[in-house]
Amino acid sequence: VTALMDMGAEVHSMEVEYPEHTTITPNLAPRKMKIEIDYISKWLGINLNEENIKFFLGKAGLGYQKGHALIPAFRPDILHPVDIAEDIAITYGYENFEATIPKKATMGEESDFEKFKKKIATILIGLSLLETSSYHLSNADIQFKFPNIKKTKMVSISHSLSEEYNLLRQNILPELLRILKENKHNEYPQNIFEMGRVFNIDPKKETGVKESEHLACALCNKEDDYTKIKQTLDYLSASLDAKITYKETKNNMFIEGRVANILLKSKRIGFIGEINPKVLDNFTLNVPVSAFEIDITKLYEHLITEK
Repeated sequence: VTALMDMGAEVHSMEVEYPEHTTITPNLAPRKMKIEIDYISKWLGINLNEENIKFFLGKAGLGYQKGHALIPAFRPDILHPVDIAEDIAITYGYENFEATIPKKATMGEESDFEKFKKKIATILIGLSLLETSSYHLSNADIQFKFPNIKKTKMVSISHSLSEEYNLLRQNILPELLRILKENKHNEYPQNIFEMGRVFNIDPKKETGVKESEHLACALCNKEDDYTKIKQTLDYLSASLDAKITYKETKNNMFIEGRVANILLKSKRIGFIGEINPKVLDNFTLNVPVSAFEIDITKLYEHLITEK
């Protein structure tokens, strides 16, 4: 409404009667937000008093009354006291802040896990694989129906606006198959991999969701089979000094007899095999695909404890 008024529109108010109360809309009265001077001072690293707060809020077009900021109706962007701090910082002047040396002598650096992921990427790129990046959001068709696997309880998105993205992915490999499906017009071989986060229901976690990092790899070419993908994983594990083993299993996503669980000290960390022709048909692929997916969070934790 305020935007329309600014363009010259004529605005009228009206009463809306409810069973228990009556309200007038639009209500253009300023919103009140409680602010604490200590909170603002801590965020900005400067000592402020009530007069300073009132002055800087005034310069930002906001009001001040008895410990509350008065926010005009045309400022829907102010949602939290930190937004008030930002407005004060702007009116105070960024050029007026003095640089200070932190009391704690610490240095920022890349985390060891990110270095581990970078090492994996370097190895796979050296094997002529291309790295991809897909969304954390997915849907039940891509995650369960097309891969021909049993649907499990998943982290769904409340009030999703799109059926294409209505849950958080549990595995990355189905997303790689989607990428291969969308790139059928490109030449082969198409050998790709991705490292990223996956999400699973876990009541033991504070959020009810367990997050972990996975690596998925897919080889798509007429000559690719179980042997080729196993050679890729064997080379990767040897380069990382991880002693993995394989145990035959059954998985509807893969061809029977050409699929195995990936074990690390008898604990399952992933799966490997040749994709079932039915799954290839679901993704409209007419070229064989062999693939694996492993939990690199578990792999990294194992390698750290081994050291």
